This record gives sequence, C-alpha cells and structure tokens, in this order.
Amino acid sequence: MKPLKKVKEVSSGFVVYTIDRERILYLLLKHTTHWSFPKGHIEHRDNNDLLATAKREMMEETGIENFEIIDGFHKVLSYTFIKDKAEVTKDVHYFLARCFKKEPIELSKEHTDYGWFPLRVAYIKLKFENARELLLEAHEFIKKIHGI
Repeated sequence: MKPLKKVKEVSSGFVVYTIDRERILYLLLKHTTHWSFPKGHIEHRDNNDLLATAKREMMEETGIENFEIIDGFHKVLSYTFIKDKAEVTKDVHYFLARCFKKEPIELSKEHTDYGWFPLRVAYIKLKFENARELLLEAHEFIKKIHGI
C-alpha cells in the first residue's frame, strides 16, 4: 500500500462573543455534522495575513461587519485528518472578536444553523475536545478583561 501524501493547511477564524445582561454568549455555526466557530482557509488575496483571513471569513460565513477584535488572544489548534487520499495536518489560528449586540446572521451555504449560546450550551454543542478547550480558554480571558 502506498503511503499517503502529506498536505499542510492553514486556516484562521474567531471565537465570537457578545455580552447580554452580564452573560457571555458565544456564536457557533452548524455544519451538517458539527458546530464550530467561524473560520476558513487562508487565500492568496489575504497575503498570508491571518487576521485578514479571519475578518474575511467572519463576513463570508456570518455577514457580521460590526465587531471589535480583542487584543492579546491568539490560539492555534492543530489536528490531522485524511481527505482525498492525503494526510492533512491543519493549523487553525483563532482570535477573539466581540459583537456589541446579537447581530442578525446571514449564513453561508456551508452552514445549516447558528446560535448565540452561553458557555455550558456552547461547550456541549462543540464536538471536538480541542474546540472545547479553546472555548474555555477564551471564556477565562473574556472574564478577566471584562471583570465578570
């Protein structure tokens, strides 16, 4: 059996939150099989700028334009999977974005639903352990900067 071709992918996105009556709510997008944060592949037009990719993906996947990027939060999730007879190693760079209200969402075609969820519900909806850990790290960071 031939060894699998090795492929490297890089994506970027945001953990998106809002504060509603002193409750932190997180935006999750539903794919057919799982919930996740807004993210996507870096493209040539992004000029290898991870933040530019995250902003573009936020707009493409949610339609949200009005948000604040929170300084000091940058986490990388790395994982490997098999796709098209290749072993893909993917690094996803996550930043933190705050919406000042629960913005109406214009879902992209790759998603079937969305929601603004409190920590416990978001944690349960996230299927992958590394995404759950990211959520918890973001939550602690948000509580610290907002004194919640």
